[in-house]
Amino acid sequence: MTKEYLGYKVSGFKFHQQFLDDIRLVQQKTEDRLTASSLTVFLTMLAEIDSTKRQDGILTDYNLSKWARKLSIHPQTLWNGYNSLLKNRFIEEIIHNGRHAILVRDYADYDNPAKSNINYLTVPNMIFDTSVLKELVRISCPAGIILMLELLNQTRSRLGNDLKGKHTDINFSYNMETLKRKLNRRAEGVRRVLDILSEVFSIKASDTKIFEVNPRVNKKVHKQVWIKTYKIGLKQEFYTTKNEENKEVHQLMALANKSAIYYFKRLGIPFSKEDKQDFVTVYRFEIVEKLKQLAEQSKNFNYIQESKQLLTNLFEYLESNWERNGYTQIHSIGGFFRTQFANMLSYYLHLSGEVDYTIIHDAKVALYQQHGVVPYWLENPRSRVEKTA
Repeated sequence: MTKEYLGYKVSGFKFHQQFLDDIRLVQQKTEDRLTASSLTVFLTMLAEIDSTKRQDGILTDYNLSKWARKLSIHPQTLWNGYNSLLKNRFIEEIIHNGRHAILVRDYADYDNPAKSNINYLTVPNMIFDTSVLKELVRISCPAGIILMLELLNQTRSRLGNDLKGKHTDINFSYNMETLKRKLNRRAEGVRRVLDILSEVFSIKASDTKIFEVNPRVNKKVHKQVWIKTYKIGLKQEFYTTKNEENKEVHQLMALANKSAIYYFKRLGIPFSKEDKQDFVTVYRFEIVEKLKQLAEQSKNFNYIQESKQLLTNLFEYLESNWERNGYTQIHSIGGFFRTQFANMLSYYLHLSGEVDYTIIHDAKVALYQQHGVVPYWLENPRSRVEKTA
């Protein structure tokens, strides 16, 4: 399902407005609220229903273990989320045509124009190829998922109603106090959630103040950024158009696709069309989009060329170390290569000596001023170890 905005669209699956209202209502209870894992499971179910084009809300082949592997979330965690959905009557286990099936309650009514005014937001399919859901589950933050859905809902409204401007103009202002209330977290916790959501949304500080913190005994004076307001908008890569805006990126994704087919076969990795797409999407998020942020701080940094080289380096490394490292069974293509790309990026940025430190430093400063936090991938792994020691 798509919504158009001056030639652009967001491709994804339907999430009916009534479901968002139902979730908000349940979260007002004092107990048995929906967890981050239950909301994650619910998203996967709606995605499957939308892909099969069923309007009755029935899932006959839903596989929780498959989703656990794809999202790199422990199966028991998602199973707990599944039971929470049962308890709160969002889903029901039924017998359909003699087989066990799952019914997403109210879906048939919410998707029937004769019974309901159909109103839905669009959740990008690529959300499952990011670490957003995994991280929000890890920190037990269902409010972060709800905030994401609310932002997507606002985006849908602008896509449907605005007739002027560009898709990059679609952003929304949130002050820190509002975010603290919505997420039920202090400022530091809010910044952590926004850092997680920054894989999907462009998040920029629009009202900041830098001040010196009074030192305690035997401690140095340090500066702190006080962010009063954030501007949040869906990232450009989640909008698509028939003519890819950036031909170089399009060509790079085509190269990644061809490389995946060639090396998967060469290394004996069984893969499906979905696995191949998972690889390409993970490559884009873990390498291309992150290096693009460095290029925004330095005109001399060619992120397309560097991304291409890292793709080559990864497969050369895997081919020479495949049997020695025991990479004989991969349960999740997306999860496996997300880890491999993250490790390679960390080595490339901090240990290889191939990237001028001033580029990394400028990116850290710029992103800290925008978000109030330095993205984890820009931090030297050695310094992260020292902080936890």
